[in-house]
Order: sequence, then structure tokens, then C-alpha cells
Amino acid sequence: MAAGGSQTTYVDGNIDGATGCRTACKECNNCPARANLIKKGKNPNQVVVNDLELRTILDPKKVKPHGLYLLCGNSDPFIEEMEVVWERLVKMLRARQDALFLALTKRLPAAARFEARFGVVPNLWLGTSAGRQESFNQRIPELFAIPAAGYVISLQPLREQINLVSALHQPGLKLVVSGCEIGLDVWRCPKDWTDSIKSQCRKFKVDCFITRWVDEQGHVHVSPTRNGRGSKDKSRPSFNPHRRASWWPTIGERYFKKAS
Repeated sequence: MAAGGSQTTYVDGNIDGATGCRTACKECNNCPARANLIKKGKNPNQVVVNDLELRTILDPKKVKPHGLYLLCGNSDPFIEEMEVVWERLVKMLRARQDALFLALTKRLPAAARFEARFGVVPNLWLGTSAGRQESFNQRIPELFAIPAAGYVISLQPLREQINLVSALHQPGLKLVVSGCEIGLDVWRCPKDWTDSIKSQCRKFKVDCFITRWVDEQGHVHVSPTRNGRGSKDKSRPSFNPHRRASWWPTIGERYFKKAS
């Protein structure tokens, strides 16, 4: 399952074309989107495709030009149930060349079938997630073996320090996202782990966004968001009420500026 909910603060919005997802690996057990569905009394293993939500891709008021939008933040765009809408999805994506979309998945073989069927969609970035070095080493070669307009690596929730060098020199890598788990009684990754991610990305001039980290006192710190939404949970010690400044471009805005 993609990292949904407040884990998506690095994008401009989430298109819930489907909700629910079957776990693809052990790392899925602490997925915030999965926990959110359980909290709402829904079966997280029941996949429901939402055609109405998918059609918002064509609405410029909901999917704004020059934005970056996550597809299926509470599911996986390449899960079996989504295959029936792939063709319509591609048509809608191609109709919105003024915006960027991100498909974050652990189902990379299915993503490869998608690319073989439809080719490279010019405004669709492909991403995968890994929380440990072992899963990173396994998935990253699979990710870059699939032709795509751009690539994103999500290292959240971060479970151990990760060496990214094998990925950072890859052409087409647009963004690395990392951060600790959210909620109560969850794994708190040390700040030096996320600092190492930022340092490695800076060396290779790759965009990096840290969603949240934990200080020595165990307080969760939430990064100021690029989309201006941020967390509204004032009970968190690190609650940041400040919205994104108008001069702080979103990832999508920066990409379109470079392309122009």
C-alpha cells in the first residue's frame, strides 16, 4: 500500500482511485493508510475502485496545474483490481499534461506489465518504498529496470540507516522521501538516520523531503509541508501551524519551471 494520509505531505494531493490493499510484504504491516482504514472500521484487505474519484484527475479545480498528485495513496495503482481501469486512467493522465502524477507501489512486476502495455506516460512518475537496506537493495534495481518519466524512492517508515548510493546516480531519479512512523507505540528512527538521507541526496543533487523525525526526547517533528496542508493535530509536540510560504514552490512547480 502507498503511504497515505499525513505521510503524503510532500505532494499536492492524493487521488483515492481505490481504497484497501492486501499486504505485499512485512513492511506493509505498519502502513499508516492501512491503520487509518482499520480506525474507520473498514476492512483494509477489501479493495474498492472509486471511478468518481479517478475522474477528478480531469478537474483543474481539484487537480491543479503544475501540481504533483499521488495516485491511490490508500491502495496501490497496480493491484489486481485496478487493472480494469488502467486504460481509462492512462487516457486521463495523458489529458493532463499540465500536472504530474506519482504511482507508488511495491508491486513492481505489475508496474512492468503496465509499462509494457501502455508505454511511458510522460507525466507519470514511478516510485517504490523500502524501510530497510535489504528491501532497498532488492526493489531499487527492479524500479529502474522499468522505463518511466521519472522515479521516486520512499524510505518511510525508516527502520534502519540506508546507503542510497546505488540509486542516487541513476538518471531520472526525481525525489527521495523519508521519515519515521506515525501514531502511538511505533518505531522512532533517530534523527541522524534522516540526516544521512539528506546528506547523501545533497551530494548527488537529488531532491529530498523528510516528512518527520524524532529528537532525543522522543518528540516527533513534522517538516513544514510543500502543499500547505500540514498536520492539524495540535497534541503533537512538534505541531507546526505555519502554511507554506507563497515563494516556496511545490515539487511539481519546480519541475515545470525547470522544463520551461
